[in-house]
Amino acid sequence: MTLTKGRSSSWRNQSIQAIRLLLDYSIVNEGSFSNPKEMFIAFAKRLRDGTVDEFGMDATLLFWHSTNENTYNTLIHHITTYSNWLYDESGSESALLNPTTKATRAERLMNLAAYNNRHNKSFLGHTYSDKHKEQSINTARTVGRQWTNQPDFAPSKVFREDKIWALISEGFARRGVPATSPSIKRYNLANVLITMLLHFGGLRTCEPFHIYVSDIIPNDDLRQIRVYHPTKGLAPEWFRHQFNLPEADRQTFLGIKYGLETRWDHPNGAYNAGWKNSVVNQEGHYFHTYLFGSEGIEDMFYELFREYLLKQRVSPSEGREHPFLFTNKYGDPLSMQSFQAAHKAAVKKIGLEPKLFMGGSPHCHRHSYATRLYNAGIDNLTTKNCMHHRSLESQEVYKELDHKKIREDLNLKTKNLQNQQIPDNAKNSLQITDGAQSNEQ
Repeated sequence: MTLTKGRSSSWRNQSIQAIRLLLDYSIVNEGSFSNPKEMFIAFAKRLRDGTVDEFGMDATLLFWHSTNENTYNTLIHHITTYSNWLYDESGSESALLNPTTKATRAERLMNLAAYNNRHNKSFLGHTYSDKHKEQSINTARTVGRQWTNQPDFAPSKVFREDKIWALISEGFARRGVPATSPSIKRYNLANVLITMLLHFGGLRTCEPFHIYVSDIIPNDDLRQIRVYHPTKGLAPEWFRHQFNLPEADRQTFLGIKYGLETRWDHPNGAYNAGWKNSVVNQEGHYFHTYLFGSEGIEDMFYELFREYLLKQRVSPSEGREHPFLFTNKYGDPLSMQSFQAAHKAAVKKIGLEPKLFMGGSPHCHRHSYATRLYNAGIDNLTTKNCMHHRSLESQEVYKELDHKKIREDLNLKTKNLQNQQIPDNAKNSLQITDGAQSNEQ
């Protein structure tokens, strides 16, 4: 089994970066350490603190600056994982860069807390043996994690609710276009719709880029926004019928119909969109997106969706056809990097910092969605379905709720939220008009 099998493109890139840093350090310090363990301890310290001294000098010529805790922990984790893999492959303990040691009392307490957390959340937690528990608690890595006082779900990661409509109606507005212009003239509606899916639908940043045109169903009786697994998701019905392939998945569909690979784990950075293994149903391998947070948000989203699809979306050129909903000005699939750049500019435009820890990155909208569900009193089971989480907090979450029931619960709970109406200026800015049609991006 290879180390990278089943890993995402972002995971592999981070792993490569970590190994490159280690190799660079080992090359410039060749012969300075008696064994790999000593070298790794020194490397970890330089990775954390940097190689430049207080006078701006660096004898190694690496010129590394200090790293934050999250980056440090990620890099150390990747190198440790790689070292463990080498050890398993070679059977030589000397290949271990970061071996286990006897844990201190403080480390045992941290390990016990971490073990209990993993055990309680794991589907297979009941299979953990006493020996497994003892080993997990009483051993530590020579180079361990840098612990932070900030919780994983900190308020600073939440995109401010009082700024969301400023972001959409002002941040994304095109410069020099009068405020009275129709939405297709004033906005790149793809960026607006994606932001609405992140903030009011709780999607991860990569997920809107896997959506096909046919995945959004605007029927008034049962509106649906489906996000299919990029490879296992069921192919569109018309394709399965035409080719007599009733069980065809999206990987097969893209290959046969368009000669394309999926956007998950693709080497082309502009085409790659990644995937975070959200929970999907067994029938079609997709999940529903539930818009929640402002009265009338569904109506606005579907109106803008129709406006985008009919008047602004650039269709793929001949020979470059594809089924993806969001396109760039050439008709090719819109890249995640392009949206992230537009979001960053829009955030700066309204006076916020486009950083995760300051609540300004695209992923912060998902944190806002989760907080909004909690503040509205949404129960844990419904929240799990809305967030498409895998982590099981209690026996109750083994159950799955009906799609229609979830929508009814969310519509009812919207009334529990305070000051969640769509502002009049946002409604006016994003108004749907019968103005001149445009395909500008």
